[in-house]
Amino acid sequence: MAKMKKGFLKKLGCILISASIILTGFTFFGSTTSEAEGTWEGSTYVVTDGHIELGELMGYEDTLTGVTCDGNLTIDDSALSGFNSLSTIKVNGNLNLGHSSLKGDEALSSVSCESMSGADATTFLGCTNIAFSISGGDYYIHNKGLYTGTKLIYVPSKAVSDNKYIIKEGTTVIGDYALDDTSITNLSFQNNSASSIQTIGTHEKWPTDGTHINITGAGPTSPIVEYFSHNYPNVILDGASTTYTITVNAVCDGTTFDTYTTFKTEGIELTVNAKSYDGYTISGDSSKVITADADDTISFTYTKDSPGPTPPGPEPPGPGPTPTTKYNVTVVEQAADGTVFKNETNQYEAGATISATPHDGYTAQAPTTYTVVAADNQSVTFTYTKNGSGGGTGGGGSGGGSSSESSTPAPVVKPGTVSAEAQTTNKYHITEGANQTVVAGSGPVRIVCDGPVDKFAYLLIDGNEVDKANYTMESGSTIITLTKEYVANLANGDHAVQFQYTDGYAFTTLKITGGTAATTTAGKTTTTVTYKVSSDGSISSGHTQDSTPKTADGFDNRYLLCLAIFLLGAGAILFSRQKKLEAILESQRDEY
Repeated sequence: MAKMKKGFLKKLGCILISASIILTGFTFFGSTTSEAEGTWEGSTYVVTDGHIELGELMGYEDTLTGVTCDGNLTIDDSALSGFNSLSTIKVNGNLNLGHSSLKGDEALSSVSCESMSGADATTFLGCTNIAFSISGGDYYIHNKGLYTGTKLIYVPSKAVSDNKYIIKEGTTVIGDYALDDTSITNLSFQNNSASSIQTIGTHEKWPTDGTHINITGAGPTSPIVEYFSHNYPNVILDGASTTYTITVNAVCDGTTFDTYTTFKTEGIELTVNAKSYDGYTISGDSSKVITADADDTISFTYTKDSPGPTPPGPEPPGPGPTPTTKYNVTVVEQAADGTVFKNETNQYEAGATISATPHDGYTAQAPTTYTVVAADNQSVTFTYTKNGSGGGTGGGGSGGGSSSESSTPAPVVKPGTVSAEAQTTNKYHITEGANQTVVAGSGPVRIVCDGPVDKFAYLLIDGNEVDKANYTMESGSTIITLTKEYVANLANGDHAVQFQYTDGYAFTTLKITGGTAATTTAGKTTTTVTYKVSSDGSISSGHTQDSTPKTADGFDNRYLLCLAIFLLGAGAILFSRQKKLEAILESQRDEY
């Protein structure tokens, strides 16, 4: 009986240790794949935690056909890239999309959400059959293309008919890769609005040689003409107009005492009015009409009032009044929607004040005056916003614009940094991410300004300088990306954002709205539950999110079971050996 018991314990120990090793292997290899935080309805993945991480659905690239979420959903960078069978995404809330998050999903035909954020063209590259449905928010649909504010984000291949496409009126930016998935060979702009385009992003596949682009209304120095002329010489620019230089001389007694220039657009009649000068009287025509499409020089004749100051020019012999020195100043009056009211060069005395000219339907933004200094070749730009404008609308929802409602907030002046003049000169413009609305807890937030990055001084939010640890900065022109952590700490409501440069500033706003993001403070976890109220008054639980921190895969309690089985087997073997040792010692005692 003793031998049978000892043999039995040893065998049992070996069996238990082997079982623990096998169970550990199954547990380990079963947990290395990220656990999907959702449920399945056939081949459709139902997201329950509002988030799809990179690798979460690894192994389902060829079988996943749909994604749904009853609440806000964030899809991380590249998280659903290369899912060959994915055809539909439906989100009853905000859909926040990372870079390349859906890239290469050729079967994707429908993306439906209440609002969208974060998306750029890389999000959808290769999604040639995609169609969008967005109820509201900053992103919207026009002519089947995806826009945010005045920026064109992406045009899918199926949006193009007969290789032709029309870009929405008021668009100022064509984003990186926005047209790369298309076969457009004839591009035009709604209501001949090509002149409003200020920035055209990088493209790799478009345009092809021979592509026609209708730039009617855009001058030869406009950004769109310069971009295609310099980068794509084999593209055909239709409707291009030529600008001619008209030189104007003011003459008295055969001597030219002032010269200035103005410009004539091809095919448009130009009327030039003679300037008034103190001490001089116009003696001939006070205006001249230019009809010829060519550079030209015209003169206006003046007589000197008697007595009066000696006209500027070669100093005559003997004593005489000293002529007043005047300086060339170029004045540009331009609206945020691209409308140019004035672009002319005149002469002014040092200390003279130039004021923005009123224009019906528009409001001049501060500063509205400029004081001439003692320097030649000065320039000043007065910026206007359209009264009551808040951006375009498109598709079935609002379009969200990049200009403010009626006025720009006063800039914050910080002593001892850049000059006060630079801090009160509204010189630059936000070209991407202006006046955007962000759900609390989401991020990061990207804002692009047309100011040069080498002149950037600092970033202010609500008048406070933002620590550089809370944002990244890239060139082209100035790309600021606020970190997700910093955005999460901003209170709900509107925030004033000021890009400050050494020679001017740009303003925009950032609105934080209530979201379902959970918060963790001092190690405590808050779980946020969103409830739905039906039309009959009943309440049902909706999206739930627990913010308790986890490890990559969490700790599997099955490892404790494996350890217990291993220790039990080892104990059985040791106990068997102990009994055998006791029997040997007992037999030795019997011999003595």
